[in-house]
Parts: sequence; C-alpha cells; structure tokens
Amino acid sequence: MPVSPIPLGGILYRKPVPMIRPDIGHKEYKSPEGGPKRQLEDPWSSSRIRPAIESPPDTSAPVEKQAARLIVIRRSKMNKHKLRKLRKKMKFVYAKVMQRRNMRKEKAYLNSKMALIQAAKQFDAKEFVAGVIRRAKEEPIPSRWQDPLMPEWYKEQEINREIRNERYQKLINIHINQSIKIADKNKK
Repeated sequence: MPVSPIPLGGILYRKPVPMIRPDIGHKEYKSPEGGPKRQLEDPWSSSRIRPAIESPPDTSAPVEKQAARLIVIRRSKMNKHKLRKLRKKMKFVYAKVMQRRNMRKEKAYLNSKMALIQAAKQFDAKEFVAGVIRRAKEEPIPSRWQDPLMPEWYKEQEINREIRNERYQKLINIHINQSIKIADKNKK
C-alpha cells in the first residue's frame, strides 16, 4: 500500500492510505492522533477543476489577420519558379539572340582591324616626319589660349597684346641696363 503525506496543523504525517480512484469519490480517513474525522476530496472530482477562462465576446468588427512576410516569401518563390520555367521555355531563343550579338561584336572587331590595316597601308613615313618637323618649328600657343570655347579673334588679339608687352619689357630692360653701364663708367 502506498504511503501519502497528509498535512495536519502545519506538520506532515505519513499514514497508509489506499490509492484514490476517480470513480470512488469522497472517502473518510482518520487522523493519526485520533482527532475528528476529516473528509478529503478526490483531486479529480469535477468540483475542484476550474472552468477555462474565456475572453468576453468582441462586439467590434473582426480583426483581419495578415501574413505579410509569408506573402512576400510566397511571391519570391513564385517569381523564381516562373523565371526557371521561362528560361527552360526560351532556352533556344536566348541562345539565338546571344549568337547574333556575338556575331555583331565579331564583325565590329574585324572592321576595326581592317581599318587599322588600311591606315597602315596608306602610311607615308616621309610625310609623317615632315609633319613632326613642322610642328617642332611652330611656336606653341600658350595653354591658357587653347580653350575651345574662346573665339579665334579674341585669342589672336590677346596673343598680339602679350607679344607687344614682351617687346616693351625688353626695351625697358635694355634702357635700364644701358643706364646702369653708364653709371658704372662714371664712377670709375
């Protein structure tokens, strides 16, 4: 017979108690000190089981539940599936398009090479050297006058002004040097 603890006055006493079956209900047991008889309740009786707590009925409109993330995932999976299906269906069409594209690229490449060959055949070494010598003898235009947006007449005007200023500066330097030489001769 199993032994179960019985709480009495804050102290637990052990007393042999028969197994409680749910179908028997209440039973009387004596306390070990011979005190008053106590009635112990069956733990499985319906009076001890509390009813489940329910929320009050909602009078407002029902809340619409949405699974936004699931919809996004489903859409991405569907798109992936459709793309795979399309690629399978259009495999040979895409291959033909790629073949045409590669042929166009190859033609353009061959045309550029043929143009280089033609330019090489038309190349004249004497003419090239004469052009290099001509450019070497030219006086280069200062970089500040090489602006493509500047009008030609303005460029010429400014270049001529610079040339005049340089000549004038040379004349002044010559006169200053001559006066210094004259002053040096007088001192001796």
